[in-house]
Order: sequence, then C-alpha cells, then structure tokens
Amino acid sequence: MFSFGYYNILLLGTFLSFLYGQAWMWLGFTFLVAASVIGDRLLPHDTSRIEGNPSRILNFLLYSIFPLLLANVFAFIWQMTPGDWLGIGQWASDLFGIDALAHKEARSTVHTIGAILSMGLLSASGGTNVAHELVHRTWDPKAVYLGRFLLSFTFDTSFSIEHVYGHHANIATRKDPASARRGESLLPFAIRSTYGAIKGAWAIECERLRKRKLRVWGYHNRFLQGQLISVALLALYASAGGWQAIVLCLGVGIYGKAYLEMVNYIEHYGLVRVPGSPVAPRHSWNSNHYMSSILLYNLTRHSHHHEKGHLPFWKLEPMAHSPMLPYGYMSMILLALVPPVYKRVMNPRLSEWDLNFASEAEKSLLKNEETGKGNHFQSAV
Repeated sequence: MFSFGYYNILLLGTFLSFLYGQAWMWLGFTFLVAASVIGDRLLPHDTSRIEGNPSRILNFLLYSIFPLLLANVFAFIWQMTPGDWLGIGQWASDLFGIDALAHKEARSTVHTIGAILSMGLLSASGGTNVAHELVHRTWDPKAVYLGRFLLSFTFDTSFSIEHVYGHHANIATRKDPASARRGESLLPFAIRSTYGAIKGAWAIECERLRKRKLRVWGYHNRFLQGQLISVALLALYASAGGWQAIVLCLGVGIYGKAYLEMVNYIEHYGLVRVPGSPVAPRHSWNSNHYMSSILLYNLTRHSHHHEKGHLPFWKLEPMAHSPMLPYGYMSMILLALVPPVYKRVMNPRLSEWDLNFASEAEKSLLKNEETGKGNHFQSAV
C-alpha cells in the first residue's frame, strides 16, 4: 500500500534538484525512464489486492501530489528565469546551505534540457495521471476541480470532459479519437486524438449547457473555465520571465501532453468494439508490471478501470486473464516511438486477441474494416 508513496518521494527529490540545479535537474526524467524500464523488467508482476478500505492514507498520498508538483513548478520557473524570483534562491541557500544562485548562473544547455525533460514528464506522469483519477470522481466537485487544475500544467483541461463522458462511452470504436487503430502510427494518432478530444469536449459541454438552458459562452462552461486556468498559469510564468518564460511553459506543456497521447496510444491500440455494445475488459490492454503500476496509481489496470470507471485506484483488480501488454508502460512508449518495431511487437498480440478475445460481431467488424481498406486502396490505384 505504501508503495504508492514512491512518487511523492520522487517529487521531493526533484524539487530539491531544481533548486540545486546543474546535472541534478536530470533526476526526474532519468529516474522515471530508468526505474520504469528496468524495474518492470526485473521485478515480479504486481497482482496484489489491497484489503479493506484505506482511503484516508491513499487519498492523502494522491492529493499531496498537487502541492508537491506545484512546488516543483515554482522551483522550475525560478531556475529557468533570470534573477531571484520570489526570493526562492535566497530561501534555498538559507535553508539548505547551498549557493543556489551560483549554481543557477552556471546552468548549461545540457542542464536546461534535463530540466525541461524532467518537468514535462512530471507534469504528465504526476499531474495528468493524478488528474485522471480525480476527474473520474464526478460525485466530488472539489476533486474534479483539482484534477482540472493539474491538467492545466499540460494545457489539457478539456481532458476532464471528453475523457470521462466521451472516451469511456466510445472506447475502441471509430467514434473515439483516443483509441488507436490497427496499423496507425503514433504521430498521426496523436494529432487525430488531440484534435478529436478538444472538439469532442466542446461538443459535450455545449450539449450539457443547452439541456440545462444555460449560455454556452458563460461562467458555467467547464471547457472555458479550464482554459482560464491555463491562462492563469501562463501569467504566472510571464510574471517570472516574460515572453521567454511563456515559450518555456508552452514547451513543457506540449511535451507533457505528448506523453498523454503516447499512453492513450498503447492502451487501446488495435482493439475494436461494436458501437453500443457493453464495454468489457477485453477492450483495453492491461499491464501488471510493478513499477508502472505503483508510479501511475494503477492506471495500468486499465481493463478493470474501463469496466468500472468509478472505482478508486486501490480497488482496481489485476485481471490476469485480460489482454496484456508485453512490457510496462514506459517500455511500450519507447517502442511506440519506432512504429515498425511497435507493430512487429503488437501484431502477434492482436492476432491472439482476435482468436481468444474478440466476439463474433467484433471479428465481423474487423473483416469489414479490412475489406474497406482494400477497396479504398483499389480506388486510389
């Protein structure tokens, strides 16, 4: 249970790394990539179940991600902008006995790249991932608002609308922009998914407001509320370093958003469902790899999550008999960056899914899609 606190410890470490500067700023990126890939490879799979309902402890670990991540954002802004913004450098020197300002002045391009890679990955694996857990708690407005705030770090607050009310309803169908199709490579998927998610979130919110007879362009529009939060974050960056800081903020946000789309890509790649049919565990790729599970709050138990989206992360089951990814999340993402390799790895799994998981209706749907591709090719010729 307390293994879910590892990410909190990491955020304390990365906060200090941004204050100390120099090569230490690679800590977040290096640890998340190396620990995930190596740990998932060497450690046994996590099929444990948490007994009882330790919601207070686990919610504390979950909610404390927000102040820890915000502290990282402030330290990162200070490190990347000129001067001693908010006196953070002097505070760090007094408290920890380090010459933070001197280290900052000695920052090289390599150090800067490490800081950006670390902050972007933290914004996604910490911010977006925890936000994903919170925005599903639709019975708790405070949780949803906090989730939306966390999503502002990657300028993706519309995710809180489209994911819950769109993706979960349309998973593994052509209507869902966040379900990768067979043979689709990562880049075109990410573009299609990003555009489709924004478009879908706006449509869902407009429909909700119309049903309640509220103005679309008004305070009650959750889509617009989210954009205002993102604008406020940009203003915070601008106050520290002007337009250069804004460019930096946008770069980190886009990188973090790209990580989300990589995760979306691997979670449903190539799976199909007949529109209107019940969502089942077979419509998501599952993973019980240890490091991925604890660092991502059981996001990896994706089959059960899509079957029962309202469950908190500690109640999700490992579902060992659902479709399984061959490697952990970070390893799968790295493979997805090389489309031919990813497809070579996943094609046998898709064949196995067709044989052992797909319903007769889904097999027919796949056959029709393949026929459609062939007809399209002949027409093009």
